[in-house]
Amino acid sequence: MNKVQSIVHTSNPTKIKKIHNNKLNIELNEDFEGEKFFQMDEPKLGYLDLDKDSKIYVYVSAGSSEMRFTLGTLGNPKVPKNRLLVELPTELTFWFRLIVVDPIDSRILASAEKVRPKASHEDTREPILPVETRDLGNILWKMNIQPDELPVLYLNKEFPNITDRFKTDKVFQILVLPQAVRMCLEHLIASDYDKSNDSWQYKWIVFLKELKMHTSLPHIDDDDIVKIKWLDKVINKFSKNVNLFDDAVSLITNRGSKIGDFNE
Repeated sequence: MNKVQSIVHTSNPTKIKKIHNNKLNIELNEDFEGEKFFQMDEPKLGYLDLDKDSKIYVYVSAGSSEMRFTLGTLGNPKVPKNRLLVELPTELTFWFRLIVVDPIDSRILASAEKVRPKASHEDTREPILPVETRDLGNILWKMNIQPDELPVLYLNKEFPNITDRFKTDKVFQILVLPQAVRMCLEHLIASDYDKSNDSWQYKWIVFLKELKMHTSLPHIDDDDIVKIKWLDKVINKFSKNVNLFDDAVSLITNRGSKIGDFNE
């Protein structure tokens, strides 16, 4: 394990085999001292049909910092015992890159790019809007949006039970989700569209297809009024589909009636 520069891609990237992100199971956790570390299953990459002596590496990056871990070879993959990410800034989102390299000349033979680890509170599904807790000072939530990268919703870890509240509290959701989704869609419009089925853009296009809004996706050069009207329509359809407004009103009404009954 050491801090390094990534191995540079070969000049002919079309010969690099793609490892789909769903082939990897990576989770991010914290130890008792609050240090972040990753857990992962041994990568099962035999289907790549490459030399069994090919070496496997995983790079973990946050911002401009990066760490490398050795995972053995295709024929004998091994997850390292020391997986602490102490050299990376914890306030940023962590991204993983797994590569398989030729045992002789270190050419990259296969890779998985921009893999986001699951947090311990997430289920097995890949979310289109990942949620992470961070120290945000006096801000309840914010979006982490980087050029052409998957947007991530940050929640303030100092707010009591904020992850559970976000999952279950309908009032909390309606105050956060519509604006967060809107910012994600603005980011989608401004990004270069990656059509591969494990890209974050593809997952958001599927989301728009479910709302029957994918065919009207604005172009980055469209007039701002066109974008705003489209975004308003999408957010309204999304909120209606998941009953955000009605559920929040119902919750507030029930809370009010319970308080009234108690006072009587």
